[in-house]
Amino acid sequence: MTQDLPTVQSGVDMSVPVAQFELRPSLSVVLGGDDESSNHPDHVHRVRRPDLAGAIRERRNVRREWIAAGHNPASLVVALEIDVLIDGDASSARAHLRRRGEKLFGSTVRYVGTARGLASLILDAYVAEVADAVILHPLDRDGLDPGTTRSLIGREVLPLLRDKIF
Repeated sequence: MTQDLPTVQSGVDMSVPVAQFELRPSLSVVLGGDDESSNHPDHVHRVRRPDLAGAIRERRNVRREWIAAGHNPASLVVALEIDVLIDGDASSARAHLRRRGEKLFGSTVRYVGTARGLASLILDAYVAEVADAVILHPLDRDGLDPGTTRSLIGREVLPLLRDKIF
């Protein structure tokens, strides 16, 4: 289902709509392990892909099938799962990853860096229609420095996203 945007008046006859857009849910950010079912539309499709290109293809196919079945596009959330480890600077985050014995690449998209970089990735994933939501899985949920990523997401990432979105 698409909806036409209003035509733009600029002194030129704009009888053709400027653009069309697909109705979609607003951006959601969820921490893995939290109640991932609250505040979601009717259906959530989780995507675990090692790269963004695979996630884009999967989202496109899932949404196409959903719409072809006659469902409201805004009632489907395609959520990209991202393994994350953030720190005050990117080199500290990478060092933290190495100390944990983790690899830079995993079974799903993985982000290792800063809070600002993670916020940028989340916004880019939404704007580029990679996903309608992200589910963040902190890699440091146990062991050395447990909870650093989770804490930084709450203190820095979410406020950055609020400032950019509203």
